[in-house]
Parts: sequence; C-alpha cells; structure tokens
Amino acid sequence: DLFGPMMVYHKCGLANCVHPREKKVHCALFTCFHSRAVHLELVDDASTEAFLNCFRAFVARRGSPSTMYSDNAKGFKAASREIRKLYTSINWTKVKEDGVKKNIEWFFSTERAPHQNGLTERLNRSVKQPLKVIIGAARLTRNQLALILTEIEAVVNNRPLAVTTDDPS
Repeated sequence: DLFGPMMVYHKCGLANCVHPREKKVHCALFTCFHSRAVHLELVDDASTEAFLNCFRAFVARRGSPSTMYSDNAKGFKAASREIRKLYTSINWTKVKEDGVKKNIEWFFSTERAPHQNGLTERLNRSVKQPLKVIIGAARLTRNQLALILTEIEAVVNNRPLAVTTDDPS
C-alpha cells in the first residue's frame, strides 16, 4: 500500500540551490501476510519508476516474494506490467541456477474496495498514528523522515504476533 503524501524539506547552504525547498513524498508499506511483519520504504513520488525503485530496495533487504497483493492503484498496475516485462526478458534458466526466484505473482483488489486489503489497511493505521504523533508540525528532511519511518517499523514489528499466555503447556 502507498500512503501520503508527506512534505520533506531540502536544507542547503548554497545560495542558488536548484533543488525545490519542499517536496511531496509517499511511503510504501509492505507486509507479510503470515508473520504480519512490516517494511516501510520512502517513495519520492507516485510514479511507476519510483515505486519500482522502492520495490527493488524492499526485495534487496527482505528477499523476493512469490506473491504480491496490492490495492488497485494505477502505479501498482503499471509496476506489475514493468516487472512482468522485465521477467520475460531475463534468461531464467541461468538465473534459476543462481538460486533467484523466477516470478512474482501479483494480485490486485477490486477498485474502490479497500476492505479487501484490510490487513494492510489496518497496519497502515498502525504506522500513521505514531507518525502523526512524532512528526506533528515538524519540518523534516528526507533523511530524517526515512529514519523515523525505520524506527516506527521497528516498533510495529516488535509487537506480539499471537496471544501470549502464562500457561506453560
């Protein structure tokens, strides 16, 4: 899921800096449906290329998933097409020898039906609440926001994944 936009600010000591002072960014939330673990990745914009770069960073850190479920956003649909095109252009027999997964099966929920992706939407809320508390009205740089998202990811992933009990059996 993608949520945002959030504003980040560019701090620069140069008088004639060409970078915009403020920029909108989004956050991509990846979650495992088995363990409910969360991975947050900052996305520079809502374009397909930015999402694909974000997805590459996720795969580099967490490994290649066999199945992806996402909402029906245009960016996700375009990213799925790009990934399929990429996968068909690769010599998979050689890649298979190196132990890399062959393909990613991508499923999209029905348009305008966020309840079909309820697990991700709930974890989205678990991330947004502390984010609003921590940031408030602060003006953050991109690196500061990325650090805060990493800390929120650690807090959310530190929760118990099952009911705990005192019963030894």
